[in-house]
Amino acid sequence: MITRRTLLKTAAAAAATNTLSFPAIGQGTKKISFLTWNIIDQKELIDGWIKRFQAAHPGVEVEWLDKKGPEFGPFYQTQLTAGTRPT
Repeated sequence: MITRRTLLKTAAAAAATNTLSFPAIGQGTKKISFLTWNIIDQKELIDGWIKRFQAAHPGVEVEWLDKKGPEFGPFYQTQLTAGTRPT
């Protein structure tokens, strides 16, 4: 069974590995989405991660999407179908 702590660490590691594809400062703003499943109670922690990430990567805007249990699957499937999955 995956604990919430393991899930958060995995999500943070996944977000950190995506840093290689971000544009240089002079190339404009890039927007990424961070999708989580029902951890709105961790808002303060996630907002801190996002703030530090954006400070370390100027020109990158992070959108946090937290979906409740039954919303997650249909939301993600719709994003995949539309070609706009969270990155």
